[in-house]
Amino acid sequence: MRQGTVTCSFPVQTGVLLLDAALERGCGIQYKCRKGTCGACTVDVVSGSEHLSARNRAEQKKLGAAAKRLACQAVMK
Repeated sequence: MRQGTVTCSFPVQTGVLLLDAALERGCGIQYKCRKGTCGACTVDVVSGSEHLSARNRAEQKKLGAAAKRLACQAVMK
């Protein structure tokens, strides 16, 4: 996963939010609301997107067709 100049990778943890896994690993990504409304946690998923939940309504509304994810909404499966 990448956000600006921060790149981080970690193993899949089923049922865990991408944001929580990133923070647990010490990745210095930005976030704020944890609700999917502010967009501060928008990230590029460099690899492993097949291990994430489908984009939910909050992501679709905030990101449109962009190939990005909100770390606070993407759940690892």
